[in-house]
Amino acid sequence: MAGVSGAWHLTKRAHILTQMTEPYKNVPNSIGATVPDLILRILASPFLIIPLFILVGALIASVAFGFIEISWGQNGLKLSQGQHGVEISDVNLVGTWRGTAKDLTDSDHKLTAKYTYTMSMTFAQKGENIEMEGNYFISEDRSLPLRTISGKGSIHDDYLSLLYDIEAGQPPVARTHGSMVFQIQPSSQSAAGYYLGRSMANDGFVFGSLEIHR
Repeated sequence: MAGVSGAWHLTKRAHILTQMTEPYKNVPNSIGATVPDLILRILASPFLIIPLFILVGALIASVAFGFIEISWGQNGLKLSQGQHGVEISDVNLVGTWRGTAKDLTDSDHKLTAKYTYTMSMTFAQKGENIEMEGNYFISEDRSLPLRTISGKGSIHDDYLSLLYDIEAGQPPVARTHGSMVFQIQPSSQSAAGYYLGRSMANDGFVFGSLEIHR
């Protein structure tokens, strides 16, 4: 009788365990789910698909209205703030400007011109940035090759700051890298400021002033 009783208790426990595990037999195993499986689960869920469609719609609208710009580069897809999403300064630089510049040197504690230049610069607004392309020649010797200058910067109130690069000759035989800051007049018809650069030809520094106008 003891053996029969023990067998009966084991059978009872096995039956209880079977009833407890029965609800989990039809549950899919989420461990090791593939990417397509996850996408299908998202598409099948109304709690996830609705926010997803709203997000995609907002992205498309932002691109269409110019708040976001999409570009493709070496590092893949790139999102950047568009022109409509940036507070543009009241100062208008867009267009071609012409003027003069001069390298300054310290002589008897006074800044005197060492070289003077005749220059032309064209500015373009790229979102929150200002891009500049131009050229200039040395006034004291017109036989020297034309210099090309390019830069990128931003406007703060009525001041423009730029990082610039200069190349001389084709192919370039000399390069200069530097920065310039100048103040734009309220009429947006003239500006004046200073520049500081480093010449790669003689490893020296160049400091000077410039004045430009439309």
